[in-house]
Amino acid sequence: MTQIVLDARLQEQLRDTDDAVEFVDEAGNLVGLFCRMTSRPYDPKLIPALSDEERRRRAAQPGKYTTDEVLQHLRSL
Repeated sequence: MTQIVLDARLQEQLRDTDDAVEFVDEAGNLVGLFCRMTSRPYDPKLIPALSDEERRRRAAQPGKYTTDEVLQHLRSL
């Protein structure tokens, strides 16, 4: 991922907005968008691994539904 260091003025402008921000060039052409991140992106390395015992415990819990069953229920609402 490429990182761009923001000067203090641009940081302040981005901090002061609650909406998405469009970045445009001098001619008004859209270059990119900025949307404030409310939390860090998902990173599987930050989630601890499950023990075999915990996997068995979770698998034994009743009331599991397949993805198709969940989608069918949602469509029926």
